[in-house]
Amino acid sequence: MHGRLSMACTCTSFSRGSRCRTRLSKASNGRFRDECLNEHWFVTLQEAQLVIEAWRREYNEERTHSGIGDITPHEFILNHQQRVQLAQEVTSAAVV
Repeated sequence: MHGRLSMACTCTSFSRGSRCRTRLSKASNGRFRDECLNEHWFVTLQEAQLVIEAWRREYNEERTHSGIGDITPHEFILNHQQRVQLAQEVTSAAVV
């Protein structure tokens, strides 16, 4: 099964050139091209940098992603950091 449905792979290793990493980066690059580059005609490098940074921030900080539970990547990172911190606290308490 290829295409959109297979993007939600459950790889735990994102080593360079892995099939999962390649599939995810192609999907992301396609969205970037379709939603940003194809929609704008950049006259200056500075304009391109501003528009691309705005798109990147919206994509990573405001837009939800179904592959990570319909939350934003920023929320996903915060949740992960909280889980790691909690696990470290539990481990530290068990050792003492």
